[in-house]
Order: sequence, then C-alpha cells, then structure tokens
Amino acid sequence: MIRKTLGLRSVALATMAITALPLAAEAQQIALEEIVVTARKRSESLQEIPVAITAFTSQQMEAIGAPNLVDLAKFTPGLQFNEQGVQEPGRVYTAIRFRGLGSEIKEPFGQVGSAFLDGIYMAGGVSSLGNENFERIEVVKGPSSAWLGRSTFAGAVNFITKTPSTQEYSGRASTRFAEDGTYDVTLAHEGPIVEDKLAYRAFVRGYGTSGQYSASDGGELGAQRTDTLMGTLYSTPTEDLTIKLTAMYSEDKD
Repeated sequence: MIRKTLGLRSVALATMAITALPLAAEAQQIALEEIVVTARKRSESLQEIPVAITAFTSQQMEAIGAPNLVDLAKFTPGLQFNEQGVQEPGRVYTAIRFRGLGSEIKEPFGQVGSAFLDGIYMAGGVSSLGNENFERIEVVKGPSSAWLGRSTFAGAVNFITKTPSTQEYSGRASTRFAEDGTYDVTLAHEGPIVEDKLAYRAFVRGYGTSGQYSASDGGELGAQRTDTLMGTLYSTPTEDLTIKLTAMYSEDKD
C-alpha cells in the first residue's frame, strides 16, 4: 500500500515536471519579445523608455477582441474613453481622459488628452476607427507636450498604421456579426508596386448597428453606420530614407 502511494506521487511529480517544460519555454519566449514604440518621435524599446506607455500590437488587439479604442480602454489602466453625446452625436466629439483628467473643450488649446495618427494630430472623434489597420496603438499616460504638442498635458493616444510589404502580396478579410443588427466587415490588401522600392496598402471597413429602441417619430435610437477607406503608399528610395503617405476618408452616420 505504501509503495503504491509513493509510486503515484512519483508519477504525478514527473508529469508535472514534463508539463512545466513547454510552459516554461513558452513563458521565456514571451518574455523575450520586444515591442518598439515611437511615442517620443524615435524608435525605443517599451521596456526601456522612461515614460508610462501601454502599447498594443495588432495581434494583441485581435486576441483580446478589442476592435476599437472604446473597447481597448477597458484593458488600459488610467485611460477612460467613451462616446460622449453632448450637443452633437457622440462619435463626432469623443473625450479622452487620463487618470481622471479631461476637458469638455474641443479646441486643441483646451484639450488635455489628444489622439494622433502616425504622430499627426487628429481633430474630432476617433471612436469609430477600427483597429484592424493599425500595426500598433500607443497610450502615453502623463505630460507629453515636449514631443506631441500642447494638447497632451494628461496624455496621448498614437495610432500607428501598418506598413505594407515591398516584397510580397497579402490580403485579409474579416467579418463580425452580433445582435441588434451589428456588423463589422473589413477588407485589406497590400503588396509591392516596385519590388523593394514602392508598395501599397488598401483598407476598407464597413461597420453598423441597428437601434436598440424605437423613437416616437419611428426612428431607431442608437443606430450607427461607419464607412472607412484608407490607402497607404510606402517607399524606400535609399537605405537611409523611407517615405510613408497615408490618406483616409471616414464617414459616420448616427
């Protein structure tokens, strides 16, 4: 009886040790993965930069199921972001708050938290932007006026668009459907125009949801629709020079 008990314990310990080996290897691989951010206008490792930054890669955003910044804020301590309908539709003006600091003033000189697209200030609402076309989203918590401008006393959110490949073609289509008529369809394609020199990326997104309640005039409360087109040209004329041109058109209907 005693021998059987010891034997079972030995088997259990051996099984635990064998199971722990791949887990330890996986944990080591995750720990070695480096995330490079550009919040200070230069490429820096997220682990070494002396600024409070929460960065999400495109793979991480897909894994946690965060299709936009509203959902991403739920995974970012210190960031509060939601559609705020004041005297205008909620997605026209969205308030970005960092650690409780915010402002109802829309003009850039009155804001304390702002959004940027590849380092360029974005006016108006950004809650309808889908995360599928972004390589990375950087949430900078704390004063950032030295490198992002005066409207970032509390913090900033920097959307980094994906860079198309200059060597091979690739494409992707994704769909998402939910209750209340919610749909989210995206199409993307990229590839070289001149191999190793010039490439393109085209992105299309259609998002919409039906209203949850019927209004007295027969309309639907909460109905939304967004159509977004984004195109990117990426050029590397020399080893020391890269040029990235991005154009975006987005229309919200609430």
